[in-house]
Amino acid sequence: MDRIELFREDLIEQNKDLAMEVLAASSRTGIKLGWHYLLDLIWILGNLKSPKGSVVLDAGAGNGLLQFILADRGYKVISADVLNRTTPEYLRGIYRIKHMGARETISHSYWDGKSINDQLNNAENNTIIEFDVNDFDNGEQNNEVPVIIYYHCDLENMRELKNNSVDSVISVSALEHNPPQKVCQCVRELSRVLKPEGDMLITVSAAKSGNLFHEPSHSWLLNEIGLVETYGIAKGYESNFDNFQSINDSIINSKYLRRWLASFYYQGGNNGMPWGVWNPQYQPVGIAKVNCK
Repeated sequence: MDRIELFREDLIEQNKDLAMEVLAASSRTGIKLGWHYLLDLIWILGNLKSPKGSVVLDAGAGNGLLQFILADRGYKVISADVLNRTTPEYLRGIYRIKHMGARETISHSYWDGKSINDQLNNAENNTIIEFDVNDFDNGEQNNEVPVIIYYHCDLENMRELKNNSVDSVISVSALEHNPPQKVCQCVRELSRVLKPEGDMLITVSAAKSGNLFHEPSHSWLLNEIGLVETYGIAKGYESNFDNFQSINDSIINSKYLRRWLASFYYQGGNNGMPWGVWNPQYQPVGIAKVNCK
């Protein structure tokens, strides 16, 4: 059954082992967390059904933390993003990054006019490889360094991936940077590459009523109806949206997230918590879908 779940902060106390795993990985890699990402990652890790060794597509991954946690757990990770990325210097030798997909730049409104770290803006000098997911089984995963595929693509058209080639799809607060019409197209393409009955776990940002655009974070905030229509959530889904206000109050009156707010928020206003002032303007939410074909 499909599900919409607004995140309470008590996810942290209810899943202390997962919280410690995420925080330890953040400390080890130096990858800082978005203000609600601890909740996002706990929820995805707690709901991911595919066993170790499965192929997981991280949609809109950037150089985010979850792909590295999954690789450490033994998953075969395809890290898809519109940016043509390099391996961050501090992760070289810890992970082996392979490349596939488009060589040309893919434009996206989220990055228009922004200064992008060179680690994300320029591809490495090595040749980008057309890499079939079946090649994960050629012994690459048997060495001590986990392999991650950086896949440069538009999520609307992942032509390098075959139908039914992925066991699970995850996405951490990425699809929300696209207009709802484009998200619908992305979800259809993600469903195409996902195996029947595969799980799709997506985190985005929600609004209580109306569908709003949050300019500082360049994110579309959808209400319950907007989420259902945009993400193709099946009838009869589960939801805790009726408790929106009390759940959102738990975020506003945060015990942990406010204290752990990453330093980069204090350096500018174009983010989800402008200038580090604790004033959550949207509610983190998870969407769990079963791929019924």
